[in-house]
Amino acid sequence: MTHLQEEQFIDLLLGEPRSVTLDEHLAKCLQCQQQLAKLEKGMALAKLVEPDMAQVKYPSVSYGGYKQKALKTRLVWLAAAAMFILSLLGFRLESNKGSWSVQLSLLGKNQEQSQQIAALEQRLLEAIELNNKMTQSQLDARFHAIYQEREQDFGDLREVVVREMRDLETSNSQQLIAVRDEFKGDLEKFKVEGKLQ
Repeated sequence: MTHLQEEQFIDLLLGEPRSVTLDEHLAKCLQCQQQLAKLEKGMALAKLVEPDMAQVKYPSVSYGGYKQKALKTRLVWLAAAAMFILSLLGFRLESNKGSWSVQLSLLGKNQEQSQQIAALEQRLLEAIELNNKMTQSQLDARFHAIYQEREQDFGDLREVVVREMRDLETSNSQQLIAVRDEFKGDLEKFKVEGKLQ
């Protein structure tokens, strides 16, 4: 007896129309009945843990909302930039015990403000100079490290070359000694045989 194929079990689980032969086989085959029961139980469990899509809330993102958020961000940055520029021009907003006071003195009108601006310029120049010194010292340190590394590499290479040259000289010397000894042996042999005088 042939059992139901996987595709047939899937059709049964999905509620596809059944054929008469399929129903007859299920009525007679205990193994297929057990397999179908296991699959139906698994489907029931899967449906229990499946989320209800109607209850799932997705955040709504619209183009209008995005543009409104971008506009708010832009306005905050513009307000901050305007306050910074106004503070450079001498605009001051102060709060004392719940009361607000506004002062505006244009550049050049107030001696104290001119001194503050000069002090700020001096501090800015000092900061730039310090940054340049730090950058230069960092560059110097990096170049020094690179040169030391390169010098170490050249030193290592020199040692390897010297060692290889010594090994080559030793090998050549040994080969020359072997050739000389062989030549002496051949010379003696020829003398003995009377080929050389």
